[in-house]
Amino acid sequence: VWSNATSFIGTGFGVPNALTSTGGSAVGLVFNDISRGGDLTVVLNALASTNKVDVLSRPTILVKNNQEASIKVGSQQPVITAQKSTTDSGANPVVANDISYRDTGIELTVKPQINDDGIIQLEIDQALSSIGQTTAVEGSPSFDNQQISTVAVVADRSLIMIGGLIENGTTNKEEYVPFLGAIPVVGAAFGTTSTKTVRRELVLMIVPEVVDPSGGEAYYKEFRKRVQYAAAVLESSFSTEPWKPMSMPKKLERILVPDR
Repeated sequence: VWSNATSFIGTGFGVPNALTSTGGSAVGLVFNDISRGGDLTVVLNALASTNKVDVLSRPTILVKNNQEASIKVGSQQPVITAQKSTTDSGANPVVANDISYRDTGIELTVKPQINDDGIIQLEIDQALSSIGQTTAVEGSPSFDNQQISTVAVVADRSLIMIGGLIENGTTNKEEYVPFLGAIPVVGAAFGTTSTKTVRRELVLMIVPEVVDPSGGEAYYKEFRKRVQYAAAVLESSFSTEPWKPMSMPKKLERILVPDR
């Protein structure tokens, strides 16, 4: 399905060793023109077919040259920061909690610098924060944080792919026979407990594009069409329905498939 989807968009990427490493942490950084060859589609096809790929976010940022822009996608998690114990008029204990909120989700910050030849120097800061699996204090969950900061120098419409933020963990799963598994002492004989090792890797893909301000309204109309089309292709790639060819308007094709 991924190979079908990318046949329209014309994408092909090289894959660094960090993405196929079996252990440890590493960072891979690859720059390729998005219209040239490579085999990331093969990797993504294999992962998508086994439901091992999750698209966390696909934001788009329009930013002025040499200015910083950021986008956040996520929610706020309440966290207990302090507890106060007092008694009421009846000498009953009363506990008051001070609550603060912590941002979770994805935050992307970029700052481009474009030279006279159209080469882009891009400062990238990507942060991912999520609620952890453990809770040190009741009401105060732990947080898992991943962050990538780097500077890339690429041509217009080239792909920047950053990977290697690897997280290893374990999950325990318990299954019991209904009713029998709840019997004290002997209930354990009617169930099983399994431990599964989970390995996750965060991969960031960015395609910077220089926009001519004189393009005006026409560019933004085509840009909206491109986003809608790319979203449809991505969603159909993970669908279990048989893939059907989709037509691409010529104007849209010129934007999606660069002439290189």
